[in-house]
Amino acid sequence: ITRTFEGKDKTKWVYGYHPATAIILAFVVGLFSGLFGVGGGSLMVPAMIMLFAFPPHVAVATSMLMVFLSSIISSITHISLGNVDWLLALFLVPGAWIGAKLGSFINCKVKSKTVVSLLRIILLVVGIRMVYESIVG
Repeated sequence: ITRTFEGKDKTKWVYGYHPATAIILAFVVGLFSGLFGVGGGSLMVPAMIMLFAFPPHVAVATSMLMVFLSSIISSITHISLGNVDWLLALFLVPGAWIGAKLGSFINCKVKSKTVVSLLRIILLVVGIRMVYESIVG
């Protein structure tokens, strides 16, 4: 499957993927995110950018859709198991909603290189923190 994307700065991107490869990648990312407790988007976005040459804006949006769909299933499962603290959720949902709206607004306004740079910085900081916590305990 091949797609073409034109950014606001008139940069043209041609990217593509084989469905079987995408399914295997999604499985591996899901496995690692569940195993290590990291968000799947933090693994999937770099994979889409590096392996399939996705434009950063498209990779972020695609990842958000995948997270949304998987979170619905996860939410239903955790609600049915009684694992949801409804009072805490009441306070967290508005902040998450506002943050998501603000993040998508900013994503639309910045260049692709800026999105990739921010992603690199955030992943580097998270990685350093995880290594530090594993050493210090």
